[in-house]
Amino acid sequence: MKSGYISGQLSLLKIICNAVERAPMATKRRPGSTTSVRRLLKGVGVQVLEIHRLGAHPLIQFFLGKLGVVRILDKHIHSNRDGTLSHGEAIGLLVHNVLVSRDPLYRLSDWIEPIDPASLGLSEDQKLAINDDRIARVLDQLAEYGGRGVFFQLALRSIKLFSLQTDRVHFDTTSVTFCGEYRGSRQAPRITHGHNNYVVRRFMWRSQRNS
Repeated sequence: MKSGYISGQLSLLKIICNAVERAPMATKRRPGSTTSVRRLLKGVGVQVLEIHRLGAHPLIQFFLGKLGVVRILDKHIHSNRDGTLSHGEAIGLLVHNVLVSRDPLYRLSDWIEPIDPASLGLSEDQKLAINDDRIARVLDQLAEYGGRGVFFQLALRSIKLFSLQTDRVHFDTTSVTFCGEYRGSRQAPRITHGHNNYVVRRFMWRSQRNS
């Protein structure tokens, strides 16, 4: 009984495959991320199937929007010119990449090419504006203005949105070792001699987590 059922299913699958192979088909790659497939089916006419590559990006974009990441970044990192892509949108795109791929900056334009821009919260023109130079500029601006204010605003919003418990906070520390004098290092993070090794210079990196 089981072998007859499997044989019937295989025969049906073969019939479907043969019908698809005989159906005239044209595949067109649209500019950007949409693949358009046209099939001429007997008795039905032309059917168009559009394929959009989304991946995990709609889910990531949902939480970025809920946290107000772009708005907070644009508030803290000011720009002297109006461009196609704001600083907040550029860093939001970088968050997408870090979470799913971790590509170097020079590969971002290739990475984003097959992805539907709407899933990233971008328009097609904004997607075309992505390159390593644009992302490098916004990272320079973030370093100039400092990320502490951005982190503080995002942390507060996360606590309120997700009702995070803050009665107990865990600190996870590590040290980064440097070689050289670094006499001009006077502001935090200050590069100085550590307690466990007085030969090399280092600064302490600390992250915190709620319970």
